[in-house]
Amino acid sequence: MNIVCIGGGDKNAAIDYSLDLSGMEHPQVLLIPTACSLQSSHDRKVGSLSKFFADKGLTTKILHEFGEKPGADRLAHSLGEASLIYTIGGNTPYLLNRMEASGIDTALREAVMGGKVHVGTSAGALLPFARIHSNPSNNPGNEDWNFAYYDSLGILSGVATAHANVHDKTPIGQRTDSRLENLIATFPLQMPYGVAIDNGISLVFGHEPAIIRADPQDTARAYLLNPHEDGTIQKIELTDPGQLANL
Repeated sequence: MNIVCIGGGDKNAAIDYSLDLSGMEHPQVLLIPTACSLQSSHDRKVGSLSKFFADKGLTTKILHEFGEKPGADRLAHSLGEASLIYTIGGNTPYLLNRMEASGIDTALREAVMGGKVHVGTSAGALLPFARIHSNPSNNPGNEDWNFAYYDSLGILSGVATAHANVHDKTPIGQRTDSRLENLIATFPLQMPYGVAIDNGISLVFGHEPAIIRADPQDTARAYLLNPHEDGTIQKIELTDPGQLANL
């Protein structure tokens, strides 16, 4: 099992590491666009990623078109022939609802547990965790919203947030708390641990754990959050891949 979680921003270094993990000279990349809740975002993100991988000499296939539910045969075939699976970011509740309705969640979990390399950005990065901490709004600068928690695939047993260093928009301006700060303040204490990933850094879980910076000179960070019985949360910066080995 190898899971690559890209917190946001430049993904080149993380993708290059992921391609090495696939163990294939010419990996076939399967794009999962389920988190794209609008046709326009689907077309833009799929087009951009297809070009991104094409520029690396790779071919991509798309699991489904916008709003389409792939059947069991397509799921089995597409996931089976892929050597690298990339889940695109987008709206978390939309992603999870559509995956459950179509059976993508179960099929993807089995594929990753069976050894397929899974890469994701933003909501896609958080998908393998048991719970996701997320901004559920499609238009946070123009509608009332608050952070929410969602049950997810459970391949990794913790709760996680991406864009951890971001202060999200609201109708009255940016939030005073970052996503990391909100996760700590509202941490679900039944979870064994939490993970917070800044833009500009990626974490790799599984057989070959790694911490990958998009820019070695950047200040991006990732954190492990450990809850204690008294309700306090211990925040530990992740600097050594060994810290990821048993998560």
